[in-house]
Amino acid sequence: MTQGDQATASSRHRVYQFVPLLEKAGWDVVISPAMTAAEYRIMSIKADPLTRGRQYWRIMTRRFRDLHHIQEFDRVVIQRPILPAPWPFMEKSFARHKPFIFDYEEAFYLPAETTANIWGEHRQTQRISDICQLAKKVLGANEILADFARGHGTEAHVVPMAIDFEKASDAMARRHPNPTFTIGWFGSGLAQPSLEKVIPVLKSLHQKAPFALKIIGGMPHAVNYAFPVEWLPWEIEKENDHLASFDMAIAPIPDTPRNRTRTSFRILQYLAHQVPVLASPVGIQAGELKEGEHIVYARTPEEWSDKIVMLMKDESLRNRLAVAGKDCVRQSHDLNNVFKKLFQVLDAE
Repeated sequence: MTQGDQATASSRHRVYQFVPLLEKAGWDVVISPAMTAAEYRIMSIKADPLTRGRQYWRIMTRRFRDLHHIQEFDRVVIQRPILPAPWPFMEKSFARHKPFIFDYEEAFYLPAETTANIWGEHRQTQRISDICQLAKKVLGANEILADFARGHGTEAHVVPMAIDFEKASDAMARRHPNPTFTIGWFGSGLAQPSLEKVIPVLKSLHQKAPFALKIIGGMPHAVNYAFPVEWLPWEIEKENDHLASFDMAIAPIPDTPRNRTRTSFRILQYLAHQVPVLASPVGIQAGELKEGEHIVYARTPEEWSDKIVMLMKDESLRNRLAVAGKDCVRQSHDLNNVFKKLFQVLDAE
């Protein structure tokens, strides 16, 4: 049971990309998303109460249907909380009928950074604690998340975020030189405010050293900057080609409690496509990726400005960072290796 369909990033990266490998291992997989990507967008914005209420009941109906069929399956995995509700009453219902594995990649027990949090803030910590206790096992995307579950007496395993390096390599082989140095950013509309914080820096730099800014995803109506910007909608078929098209990528990340426990999947994706990255030193990956060896970090507007210029001018540095960064990410996040960890947990049930 996933939060969304294949167009929803968390479900795609935590569930859907493992399905071909599970089927190759002889397993039959049935996925039941709570929402489509379009419905998720409705719930991710400040929709009116009537619209949100109708969507809530649609989700509830789907989950009761899942509960009716739960005994037909040998394994049940719940990716993120089942319902956008402050109490895990559906998880309790599932636990009474079938043991389940709970998978999560984000510290939902900590305050969210956005005001448009579809799951709500009320009782978040207690809610995730309860779900971890109800689950037979927990899969966390990093050690912090796994430790949280273990602190509630639950068996927990680390299943890192996974990158399909075969698809990344294919996209890199199709890469063409850009006529103008291209700085890239890839993200959702909810993440776009973090990009806005470095726009003044980019505007100032563009007057001195022209470059192209390419934005993949996000909110096109909010892309209204005082210098040329190429905006492209996210498409699952083109995601890898878009990522490989950047000469460098930027990843500004707000320093918040939840972000400090998060693995920035975008940074992993950039490096997997051998794209040098300038990022905020926030998140689990900041401990994996060494400054000046795998990645470059910036903390202040002045550092963002200086280091963008440094990377633009130094092609050999960009190449070294890109190669070393890709090798580092591959060690912990290669899809096939991560799948082995997932399969060990599923097969041991």
